Amino acid sequence: MIENQKVRVEESFIDFIETKNKTAEVISGMIISKLKADGLDDMNYRGQAYDNAAMMVGCHTGVQQRIKDINTNAEFVPCSNHSLNLVYVHAPSVEVNSVTFFGTLERCYSFFFYVDSPMGSS
Repeated sequence: MIENQKVRVEESFIDFIETKNKTAEVISGMIISKLKADGLDDMNYRGQAYDNAAMMVGCHTGVQQRIKDINTNAEFVPCSNHSLNLVYVHAPSVEVNSVTFFGTLERCYSFFFYVDSPMGSS
């Protein structure tokens, strides 16, 4: 955003959109439709960030490329938080001690949740 000849970068959350068909073509179409419905000019797109699924980040037919085909200034930046989350999700299943630890932790949580819940007090 430019005000009084000063540039201010803004990041805004737009919406959650439910999808039934998870192809790059459908998802990119839904994103573009939503942005247009909100009155955003596609020539003002400057950045995109998604999880690192091939369908989203694909450099030939992924969502990021389809949007970049509309506006070459819409640069894609991989979301490092999604990558880090994948490490947290999958790393424990590789190490046996981690599986045991997280399994025990989950059972403890379930036990205390059940004890404190209305179902557990009857």
